[in-house]
Amino acid sequence: MVTRNDVARLAKVSPAVVSYVINNSNYVSEEKRQAVLAAIEKLNYIPNQNAKNLRQGRTHMIAVVRGSQQNDMFNDLLFYLENIANSRGYHIALITVLKTKDYYATEDFVDTLISRHYDAVFVANSSLTEQQLNRLSKSGAKVLLFVTRDYYILDSSISRIVPHYRMGVKNIVNRLIELGHRRISILPNLSYPKDQHSVSNHRFAGYMDALMDHQLALNMQYVPSSCQNLSDVADFVYRMFDPSVTPDPPTAICADEPFVVATVLKQLVSMGIRVPEEVSLVCFSNSTLATVTTPELTAVGFDPNEFASVSMEMMENLINGNSSQTRIIDLNYYKRSSVAPPPSRRPKAKLPETYQSHSGRSAAEPSKEELQ
Repeated sequence: MVTRNDVARLAKVSPAVVSYVINNSNYVSEEKRQAVLAAIEKLNYIPNQNAKNLRQGRTHMIAVVRGSQQNDMFNDLLFYLENIANSRGYHIALITVLKTKDYYATEDFVDTLISRHYDAVFVANSSLTEQQLNRLSKSGAKVLLFVTRDYYILDSSISRIVPHYRMGVKNIVNRLIELGHRRISILPNLSYPKDQHSVSNHRFAGYMDALMDHQLALNMQYVPSSCQNLSDVADFVYRMFDPSVTPDPPTAICADEPFVVATVLKQLVSMGIRVPEEVSLVCFSNSTLATVTTPELTAVGFDPNEFASVSMEMMENLINGNSSQTRIIDLNYYKRSSVAPPPSRRPKAKLPETYQSHSGRSAAEPSKEELQ
């Protein structure tokens, strides 16, 4: 491997002069500068970035911790964040959190984050406990937290960026109610580490706020006790529209992520239920996927470019030794074609006789006459 000393010997200068030229950190005569540059080109020398980072006390790396690879809204955010970070001399290390069976991060995962000495850590999901976040911060890490649920004992050095999901969800559910919907289902985020039906979850809190504003009772037939994967989502939708299980199915369905709503849409189509004529769909996150389904999905969400810009600004603020901040980001409303008033007379869904649920349960048993 070519070293700085090799360059110095070929250029007939000291290793210090080579460093001055590479880092543009001190005066070097034009003759010596050109000799060093020529030697670098001839030897194809690549400076040791790790050694440079060690001297400067920085890695120029930002860890972005995400909860799932399926979150397409996050992919939109990451696209802009990488571009902004690169333009400012930083590189993004994308990390998917390693979780326990309760969907919280493992302690080993937190240890690894600490050991890497990133310039900043953007925790863009809810999978780290308050104790883990505080341990990460007290280790010296500069932490920016994407807040979608309540925290009570966070270290004051942690910066927080808060998309206003509670108000955004409340507004979009209120719009459904104003259109005449009274039976509204909610499908929370998959693998959410806290109780999905707790007001500490800002999205569920917004849903409850809208129901209370209109004095509507929460109907647990429209809220799954647990959905850990997309097959669970499809099965729950099937049961909501099975007259033997749910006599009064919902006229509107809200879901947290576009890929969950897309699963709902696929299940409804397979059952012959039309969107939005028979049931409306809305999404609590906006992404590219929301615009490529048929129909396109009505959603609330933040502008990913703006969100990425604010996030990068807050991380640089921490990296430069400034105090932590809290920023609240309002959500926009995106009106598309997946929402309509509820049908005045809703026919019962006719389920396919051959339908087999994702869990393997038979959805339509043949009658005795059919067996004869």
